[in-house]
Amino acid sequence: FNYQGMFKYTAYLFNHPLEDMSHGWVVPFVSLFAMWKQRRELWSAKGLPNWIGAVFVAFFLAVAWFGGRGEQTRIGQVSLIGLVWAIPYAFWGSGVERLMRFPAAYLLFTIPLSSLTSSVTIHLRLASVVMATGILNGFGMAVERSGTALFSHIPGSTFNVDVADPCSGIRSLFAMMTLMAAYAYFTQQ
Repeated sequence: FNYQGMFKYTAYLFNHPLEDMSHGWVVPFVSLFAMWKQRRELWSAKGLPNWIGAVFVAFFLAVAWFGGRGEQTRIGQVSLIGLVWAIPYAFWGSGVERLMRFPAAYLLFTIPLSSLTSSVTIHLRLASVVMATGILNGFGMAVERSGTALFSHIPGSTFNVDVADPCSGIRSLFAMMTLMAAYAYFTQQ
């Protein structure tokens, strides 16, 4: 019941074109496949209940309560992901906990980046503009940089370009990291 609003809002963000989070629909299935693939190891790693896992369950339930009360979907997502890891840890011990690390951590790729982009992407945007200025000036175009904007003062071909938040590449980088993490987990020892 506590996660109902979080699921609806997350589904909305996965479908929203400005979020670029359509890869989020695949992430839970990859996580489930990772658990299914190691089902024999999970079964054989079952041990006694662990009180440390129970403490983590209580912690993530408190986080879920605070996230639900404040209607903070990202906090709700973190608590759900934590519970995916902590509940098996509490019931079956540290052997299962070790095997649940990747399936639970992989679910972090479902958390939308929209609130983080402005603080993180400014550096990517600046790097893009600095490289573009160097390349364009190297080809003989007189280009000046001001912050994340490029200005050309060539007579007859003036232009002004500003590198905005969506152009930083962080969303594409995040989607590629999602794919590469799954690829690395399933193919590398």
